[in-house]
Amino acid sequence: MNLLADQVQRMRQILAAIPPDVFKVLVTHHPFIPPPTDLSPPTVGHAAEALAVLAEHSVELLLAGHLHLAYTADVRSHHVAATRSMLSIQAGTAISTRHRGEPNQYNHIQINPPQVSITLRLFDGREFQAGTCARFTWIGDEWIAEPAEEE
Repeated sequence: MNLLADQVQRMRQILAAIPPDVFKVLVTHHPFIPPPTDLSPPTVGHAAEALAVLAEHSVELLLAGHLHLAYTADVRSHHVAATRSMLSIQAGTAISTRHRGEPNQYNHIQINPPQVSITLRLFDGREFQAGTCARFTWIGDEWIAEPAEEE
């Protein structure tokens, strides 16, 4: 087997051992979707194969870093062939100097199925303060975004 096939098989084995009613979150280094304002940064290689396995096992959230930018969207916004709605949540920079035009920040994620909220916590030079909050509700077979709001 090649490395990709080994990784996909290992992911399938791990996810198969998790009961189907458990809310599943996958953490990766590279994001599954690029930032909405720049489609050129690298994303997870062979994403289509990985997304097929993740859909098969009802994974809900995909968390990533790497780009030092905060954004959230359904993977189907970029991977139109994806068969399942999954939220891709990208973290900004928490304690680095790689700001990418954004202040230091982190995501405060609350999971209360069928709802997920992602509140940006922004550093104001002294402490982290609540910023925008994105809320999603699982309706039917997809994540539906509510209008973003300030906390």
